[in-house]
Amino acid sequence: MAIVEYSDRQVVPVPKAKGTEYRATELKPPFVAETKPITIVQPEGPTFKIDGQQISWADWNFHVAFDVRAGLVISLASIFDLNNGKQRRVMYKGHMSELFVPYMDPTEEWYYRIFHIIEPADLLIVNPNKLTKVGNQVGYRLLPRAPASPLLSDDDYPQMRASFTKYQLSVTPYDRYEEWAGGLYADRSLEDDTLYMWTNRNRDIQNKNIVLWHTLGFHHNPCQEDYPVMPTLSGGFELRPFNFFETNAILKMKPSKDVTLPGCNSNTP
Repeated sequence: MAIVEYSDRQVVPVPKAKGTEYRATELKPPFVAETKPITIVQPEGPTFKIDGQQISWADWNFHVAFDVRAGLVISLASIFDLNNGKQRRVMYKGHMSELFVPYMDPTEEWYYRIFHIIEPADLLIVNPNKLTKVGNQVGYRLLPRAPASPLLSDDDYPQMRASFTKYQLSVTPYDRYEEWAGGLYADRSLEDDTLYMWTNRNRDIQNKNIVLWHTLGFHHNPCQEDYPVMPTLSGGFELRPFNFFETNAILKMKPSKDVTLPGCNSNTP
């Protein structure tokens, strides 16, 4: 095999396809059934308050910042516990550490790689030194919503740099220099400064200041509806208190007020 020609300056026109126009000003009939306009208002203003980079909402208080690499960073998150009358720390710092997007061929030969029998699990993080009044360890649990395993071989360099995707959950003792799961420079990493190597050190995490690493995964198989603008593919996770409070904190929340505004009831013509 030989390279007979190489060009990196040629502009190749993209062929037009019927039914793929997405600019509202260029759309032509027929259209789908038109929906009526909707307005969502808060007559008394928002519940949250913004003071510089500090956000308070209901019983929550946290700091919001933006990092050139991580993007949104939430830190010093705490919630007011009515039972003991003080703020309780929930998270010191949280942000996205790495984004890994490999491309593969969606052929039938890959079907055996995307089937996994995963047993149910309850992922609990507890503090054995702090107990509730009835003797339960204070903690919270992680509820994943987007589990997916990588399909690349372990010896592929992209997969070596993104070895953290092998596991949905990792826990390490806090180290200020361990922040980027794919390495400080992900495109040049040789796996030696990644989350995968940090977890392989098998350091003690009992009664330590720990970092919880959760990996969200998506397998996107392209379809015609994805062109020219792909619909949103969403996922997430939930951190739910597990014996964190003495009682259900929602029980002390007053019900929301019903507000009737013009055009917001079924009797409006």
